[in-house]
Amino acid sequence: MVVKDLACSCTAGQTDKAGAKFLVSLHCSEEIAAYAPGCATVTEVVKATKMGAMIIKLFPSEAIGKNFIKAVHDPLPNVNLMPSGGVSIDNVREWEKAGACAIGIGGALTEKVSEEGYQSISRLARVFVEAAN
Repeated sequence: MVVKDLACSCTAGQTDKAGAKFLVSLHCSEEIAAYAPGCATVTEVVKATKMGAMIIKLFPSEAIGKNFIKAVHDPLPNVNLMPSGGVSIDNVREWEKAGACAIGIGGALTEKVSEEGYQSISRLARVFVEAAN
Protein backbone atom coordinates (compact mmCIF):
# COMPACT_ATOMS: atom_id res chain seq x y z
CA MET A 1 0.00 0.00 0.00
CA VAL A 2 1.24 3.49 -0.84
CA VAL A 3 -0.24 6.39 1.06
CA LYS A 4 0.17 9.82 -0.45
CA ASP A 5 0.03 13.38 0.74
CA LEU A 6 0.58 13.06 4.49
CA ALA A 7 -0.13 16.25 6.37
CA CYS A 8 1.18 15.42 9.84
CA SER A 9 2.90 12.80 11.98
CA CYS A 10 -0.47 11.64 13.36
CA THR A 11 -1.56 10.62 9.85
CA ALA A 12 1.73 8.78 9.35
CA GLY A 13 1.13 6.76 12.53
CA GLN A 14 -2.35 5.79 11.38
CA THR A 15 -1.13 4.65 7.96
CA ASP A 16 1.62 2.58 9.54
CA LYS A 17 -0.97 0.72 11.60
CA ALA A 18 -3.03 0.15 8.45
CA GLY A 19 -0.08 -1.57 6.76
CA ALA A 20 1.33 1.15 4.52
CA LYS A 21 4.71 0.24 3.08
CA PHE A 22 5.65 3.59 1.56
CA LEU A 23 4.60 7.10 2.60
CA VAL A 24 4.65 10.25 0.46
CA SER A 25 3.89 13.85 1.38
CA LEU A 26 3.23 17.15 -0.36
CA HIS A 27 5.77 18.90 1.83
CA CYS A 28 9.00 18.45 3.76
CA SER A 29 8.43 18.10 7.52
CA GLU A 30 10.68 17.01 10.35
CA GLU A 31 7.56 15.79 12.18
CA ILE A 32 7.04 12.87 9.80
CA ALA A 33 9.61 10.06 9.74
CA ALA A 34 10.41 7.48 7.03
CA TYR A 35 8.61 8.99 4.07
CA ALA A 36 9.24 10.65 0.70
CA PRO A 37 8.91 14.38 1.41
CA GLY A 38 7.54 16.75 -1.18
CA CYS A 39 10.07 19.38 -2.24
CA ALA A 40 10.04 22.20 -4.79
CA THR A 41 13.34 23.97 -4.09
CA VAL A 42 16.99 23.01 -3.68
CA THR A 43 16.81 24.20 -0.08
CA GLU A 44 13.99 21.74 0.61
CA VAL A 45 15.85 18.95 -1.22
CA VAL A 46 18.94 19.52 0.95
CA LYS A 47 16.78 19.64 4.10
CA ALA A 48 15.06 16.38 3.14
CA THR A 49 18.41 14.75 2.44
CA LYS A 50 19.73 15.84 5.84
CA MET A 51 16.55 14.36 7.40
CA GLY A 52 17.50 11.02 5.83
CA ALA A 53 15.00 10.89 2.96
CA MET A 54 15.95 8.16 0.49
CA ILE A 55 13.53 9.41 -2.19
CA ILE A 56 12.33 12.98 -2.55
CA LYS A 57 9.01 13.76 -4.18
CA LEU A 58 9.48 16.59 -6.68
CA PHE A 59 6.17 18.43 -6.37
CA PRO A 60 4.52 19.94 -8.26
CA SER A 61 6.71 18.57 -11.02
CA GLU A 62 4.65 20.08 -13.81
CA ALA A 63 5.39 23.57 -12.51
CA ILE A 64 9.02 22.86 -11.60
CA GLY A 65 9.99 21.15 -14.86
CA LYS A 66 12.31 18.37 -15.93
CA ASN A 67 15.41 20.59 -16.02
CA PHE A 68 15.21 20.89 -12.23
CA ILE A 69 16.41 17.29 -11.90
CA LYS A 70 19.59 17.97 -13.88
CA ALA A 71 20.14 21.21 -12.00
CA VAL A 72 19.93 19.36 -8.67
CA HIS A 73 21.97 16.37 -9.87
CA ASP A 74 24.90 18.57 -10.94
CA PRO A 75 25.86 19.45 -7.34
CA LEU A 76 23.94 16.59 -5.65
CA PRO A 77 24.30 13.53 -7.95
CA ASN A 78 23.13 10.97 -5.37
CA VAL A 79 19.76 12.57 -4.60
CA ASN A 80 16.83 10.41 -5.72
CA LEU A 81 14.07 12.59 -7.16
CA MET A 82 10.57 11.32 -7.96
CA PRO A 83 8.43 13.74 -9.97
CA SER A 84 4.74 13.87 -9.08
CA GLY A 85 1.98 16.18 -10.16
CA GLY A 86 1.84 16.50 -13.92
CA VAL A 87 3.38 13.20 -14.99
CA SER A 88 1.47 11.73 -17.91
CA ILE A 89 1.72 8.86 -20.36
CA ASP A 90 2.99 11.39 -22.89
CA ASN A 91 5.86 12.67 -20.73
CA VAL A 92 6.79 9.78 -18.41
CA ARG A 93 9.73 8.76 -20.61
CA GLU A 94 11.04 12.34 -20.63
CA TRP A 95 11.04 12.39 -16.82
CA GLU A 96 12.91 9.11 -16.79
CA LYS A 97 15.50 10.47 -19.24
CA ALA A 98 15.84 13.59 -17.08
CA GLY A 99 17.07 11.38 -14.22
CA ALA A 100 14.00 10.57 -12.15
CA CYS A 101 14.54 7.54 -9.90
CA ALA A 102 10.81 6.79 -9.85
CA ILE A 103 7.58 8.37 -11.05
CA GLY A 104 4.66 9.48 -8.88
CA ILE A 105 1.32 9.15 -10.63
CA GLY A 106 -2.10 9.45 -9.05
CA GLY A 107 -4.73 11.36 -10.95
CA ALA A 108 -3.55 10.01 -14.28
CA LEU A 109 -4.09 6.46 -12.98
CA THR A 110 -7.55 7.08 -11.60
CA GLU A 111 -8.99 9.39 -14.25
CA LYS A 112 -10.99 6.60 -15.94
CA VAL A 113 -12.40 4.94 -12.82
CA SER A 114 -15.81 6.62 -13.04
CA GLU A 115 -16.21 5.54 -16.69
CA GLU A 116 -14.43 2.17 -16.79
CA GLY A 117 -14.26 1.01 -13.18
CA TYR A 118 -11.27 0.14 -11.02
CA GLN A 119 -9.82 -2.27 -13.60
CA SER A 120 -8.85 0.85 -15.57
CA ILE A 121 -6.13 1.50 -12.98
CA SER A 122 -4.35 -1.76 -13.87
CA ARG A 123 -4.72 -1.07 -17.58
CA LEU A 124 -3.36 2.47 -17.27
CA ALA A 125 -0.50 1.27 -15.05
CA ARG A 126 0.53 -1.14 -17.82
CA VAL A 127 0.35 1.70 -20.37
CA PHE A 128 2.58 3.84 -18.13
CA VAL A 129 5.13 1.01 -17.82
CA GLU A 130 5.15 0.53 -21.60
CA ALA A 131 5.54 4.28 -22.19
CA ALA A 132 8.46 4.46 -19.75
CA ASN A 133 10.32 1.62 -21.43
